[in-house]
Amino acid sequence: MAYWSGGPSGWSNDRGSRNARHADDWVDYYAEIYNWKLISRFFPFIKKHKKRMYFTIISMLIATIAAYLQPFIMGIGVERISDSTKSITEKSSELNIIIILLILTTLITIIAQSFQRYNIGFIGQNILLDLRVNLFKHFNRLSMSFFDKNETGKLVSRATSDVVVLQELMTSGFLNGFGDLFGLLMTIILIFILDPILACVIIATIPILIIIMIFWQQYAAKAFIRVRQAIAIVNGSINDNLSGVKVVQSLNRQNKNLDDFMFVNNRNKNENLSAVKFQAAVIPIIEFLSAVTTILVLLIIAIRTNNQSLNISEALGLATAFTLYIQRFFNPIRDIVMQYTQLQRAMAGAHRVFEILDTEPIIIEDKNPIELKEASRISFDNVSFAYEEEQEVLTKINLNIDKGETLALVGPTGSGKTTIISLLSRLYEVTSGKILINNHEIKKVALQSLRNQIGLVFQEPFLFSGTIYENISFGKKNATDDEVMNVLKSIGGDNFINNLPNGIHTQIAERGQNLSSGERQLISIARALLKNPSVLILDEATANIDQVSELMIQKAIKVALKGRTSIVIAHRISTIELADRIVIIHSGKIEKIGTHEELLKEQNIYSELYKILHSQ
Repeated sequence: MAYWSGGPSGWSNDRGSRNARHADDWVDYYAEIYNWKLISRFFPFIKKHKKRMYFTIISMLIATIAAYLQPFIMGIGVERISDSTKSITEKSSELNIIIILLILTTLITIIAQSFQRYNIGFIGQNILLDLRVNLFKHFNRLSMSFFDKNETGKLVSRATSDVVVLQELMTSGFLNGFGDLFGLLMTIILIFILDPILACVIIATIPILIIIMIFWQQYAAKAFIRVRQAIAIVNGSINDNLSGVKVVQSLNRQNKNLDDFMFVNNRNKNENLSAVKFQAAVIPIIEFLSAVTTILVLLIIAIRTNNQSLNISEALGLATAFTLYIQRFFNPIRDIVMQYTQLQRAMAGAHRVFEILDTEPIIIEDKNPIELKEASRISFDNVSFAYEEEQEVLTKINLNIDKGETLALVGPTGSGKTTIISLLSRLYEVTSGKILINNHEIKKVALQSLRNQIGLVFQEPFLFSGTIYENISFGKKNATDDEVMNVLKSIGGDNFINNLPNGIHTQIAERGQNLSSGERQLISIARALLKNPSVLILDEATANIDQVSELMIQKAIKVALKGRTSIVIAHRISTIELADRIVIIHSGKIEKIGTHEELLKEQNIYSELYKILHSQ
């Protein structure tokens, strides 16, 4: 049974705890409705629209002044009309002026508010656009170690749902908060102009309101944290179920998963009801305080009328104006309570978005980088690497690869083979030692020119949504159809392309599900070759394909390796035999280097692998 424990993850054992990890990052900044330091982070984005922002603030001030003048005008109007010393003609004349003033202030309010809402919407949408673009650019700058430590779903959430909730902050957040504060100031000034004694009665409620809001926020913040964590767990449960739907159906887990989901979904409902109770509890308190303030003001007016310090017309005018101003006085408090969840969620979203933008990439380009026109000799000089401190993956790797040489890396899973090629592409930074290309340390080489010289073919070919042409030309802008077809022909990939209804312009299903594994790998090899790299890296390119596809891929690999410096990671002998030299990697160290024939003469991992495969 899962229950709320009040800790960072919030959930205890069993069904809830499996999803608790999805809630961990919802805690931060939820207790703060207005974090001005965080809001100030938007100022650089607002600067691009500062003229429009100035007009928006001016229109907000005009709308607030016009709207808050209306009770003042109405109070004076009631006082003048109810003055028994004036004639009907005088009253009628003054009534006409009051009506004109009210109509005028209403029109000003409507026009100014319309201008304000359109412009704040315009500014808000453009800020969200800039934020998404900045996030997208920043994601592409961040190092692989960042993505190793962060789930893809959470990062997608930062760029989508977290940015969307910021719209609430843009439209109903700090500008409305500023408008409420200005309206509150207007109310205080105008009620003191009308009657200082009655104004003091209203001002006396401020300490009470502050105490109420402090206590309410302490408990409400925890309740709303639990709400956000609960929905995060629900989202995590849905994500897990959809991602693993094949496993769920193959193991007949549908009913059990539904029970688990119903549990966390009911917990989400209960947490939401708990939060609604807090919201429902404070509104009546504010309304009660508003009603008590109104009664006290009217009672004081009645007493002062009774002792003749106020006449009837003055009393009616003050009663009208103060009744309206009391409502205006309590409106900002009502707004905060009603918008509490949205503002809190927006603040948390802003915190998480800027947390990503503040993350610095580990891989930093040299200030005066060297442009690499061709990659010839590659050297690993005493290279060591650890993904985490004190967990070394590679230890003192010394290796030289000559221009045009094909090198095969062989070793058990987890020995560090893929790490070596990741370091060469500078997806990670070496812990110690250095890697050189053409006698230039790769840290001093421009990242774009380095990666332009390296073509990578992974074990699992990733195909993007779009056409075959778009996938192959992904690394080369403005590639022509002929260039793409020529690359495919060179590796024997034109046969299956010609059988497709639209050739290279055939749409690919998600992750290439409408193509065979061999066809997907051919597209991946063609993509790497189109930019004509000096160095080609094949990471288990034939690992997950059948024997028929393997023959097709082997032919493609032979063409791809010709005339290039190549590094091949493989377990299949047919691929390894293409190499000029074979390097045996074991536990992050180089155990042996030699040719196919030399290594078979000794007892080692490669000779054992060869015997096992040939015996099969």
